[in-house]
Amino acid sequence: MRTLIVEDDVHTIELLRFLLEKLGFETVVTDNVVDAIATLERLPDLQLVILDILLPSLSGVELLKYLQAQASDVKVLIVSAHVGVLDKQDPLVQATPKLAKPFRQEQLRAAIAELGFDV
Repeated sequence: MRTLIVEDDVHTIELLRFLLEKLGFETVVTDNVVDAIATLERLPDLQLVILDILLPSLSGVELLKYLQAQASDVKVLIVSAHVGVLDKQDPLVQATPKLAKPFRQEQLRAAIAELGFDV
């Protein structure tokens, strides 16, 4: 299973990549929304996006809007240190599953399982 990690923090990228690959996911990484959209168009078999909302330039909300319009079959998990604040923002963000940073391996596995993946 292919997963796109959209994250700008190097340490979080390394952790997510390690944990996801341990769970059997192949990972692709980008640190911004523009490259994420290009990656989604180039790799239509991506099944999961792990998304930080607070990114440089365009926010993760813009990627959520793109996914809703263009790739609604792709599952999304928001991973952010600002989960409580995010729930007060955009309704699309409110409706998207979230995992608070910092997280443990078991929390990530459980969040991915709740999206319907067999992990």
